Amino acid sequence: MCPYCGFELESPQTGVAKEVKKYCSRCGKEIRANAKFCHACGEPTDVVQVHTAVDVEEKQKSNRKIIMFGGIAVVIVIALILVVFSSRGSSRTPLSGRYVWVSSNGYSRYLEFTKDGDVTYIKEFSGTVSSDGSYYVEGDTVYIDCTVLQERRRMIGTIKGNTITVPIEGYEMDFIKE
Repeated sequence: MCPYCGFELESPQTGVAKEVKKYCSRCGKEIRANAKFCHACGEPTDVVQVHTAVDVEEKQKSNRKIIMFGGIAVVIVIALILVVFSSRGSSRTPLSGRYVWVSSNGYSRYLEFTKDGDVTYIKEFSGTVSSDGSYYVEGDTVYIDCTVLQERRRMIGTIKGNTITVPIEGYEMDFIKE
């Protein structure tokens, strides 16, 4: 079937295009399918576009190319959008200054950040214990690598305004910027 006019193009048994026959509306004689005038009486024929199996196949190939290039364009646009939005969410803005946490019994802990990516963890308990390490920031998350309880650890904290919440020694500690 021609997808444009509904004419049956191929015989199911042979796969060969059926011949299109046209007749003159004035004299009734058979005329060629693409003729503009009747060869017997000279009457102009109705302009009818006739589709052959070759026409339909070429149109389908053209449509496949359009769909393929359209699909590639959509994939490229989606990739560009992902790159733009992922780069916005992973800023490495440095922290700086001292953040403090005070326990209910009056003991303090500090995180001191430098813009160079260094951090010092200070624990005041029955004496001052400190350890140096490094950190980096991605979006609202800070990754801190330092020694806690004589063990090298990575602590992952969440930044909300002037507060950094860090799980240390089994507790969620809210360090507030001084």
